[in-house]
Amino acid sequence: RRQSQKEAAMAAREAEDDPVVSEFPVRLVASEAEIFLLQHPVRAASRGSERYVKARMKRSHTLLELEVGEPLPKAHVEEDVFLTPTRRVTKRKLVSALVRPETNYAIGFMRGGAFHLVPLDTTLQLRPDVTHLEDHQDTARVKIKTPRSGEATPAQQNTYAYRRQQQDNEPWTDLAVE
Repeated sequence: RRQSQKEAAMAAREAEDDPVVSEFPVRLVASEAEIFLLQHPVRAASRGSERYVKARMKRSHTLLELEVGEPLPKAHVEEDVFLTPTRRVTKRKLVSALVRPETNYAIGFMRGGAFHLVPLDTTLQLRPDVTHLEDHQDTARVKIKTPRSGEATPAQQNTYAYRRQQQDNEPWTDLAVE
C-alpha cells in the first residue's frame, strides 16, 4: 500500500511538470490502397528536391523503379574512353529493395479534430540503379530445368536464378507521377 501511495504522489508531481495541453480522439483507419514508406538515399539540401518523371512497379515482387527527371550534371558524368555507350550514364534511376518489417509503422494526420492513424503496408529502400554497369554480352545464361510436371522443386525455388527469372517474367506496371 505504501508503494502505491508513493507512485500516486510521484505521478501527481509529474502531472504538474507536464500539463495536458489538449485532448483529441485517435482513430485507426483501414486503407483500401497499399501504403508504402519509401526510404530515399541522402541528398544534399543544396541540390534541392528531385522530380520524378516515370514510375513503374512489379506488384507481386514489390519492386519499384523511379526515373529522375533531371539529367546528370556534366560534373558527375565520367568521360572515359573505356566506357561503352551502353555503360555511360545519362539519367538517374532509383530501384527499390524490400525491407522486412521489424515493427509496425503508421502515418498520422489531423482531420476534423481527430488524429487518424493509417498503418503502412511495407517499407521500400530506394537505391541508385547500376544495371548499366552490367556487360550484357558477357552475362552467363542460366537455364533452370523443371520436372516434367512443369513445377519447380523447393530447392530450385530458393535459387537466385529462379527468383530472378520469376521477376523478369512479371511485366512492369506504369504508375501515374504527379
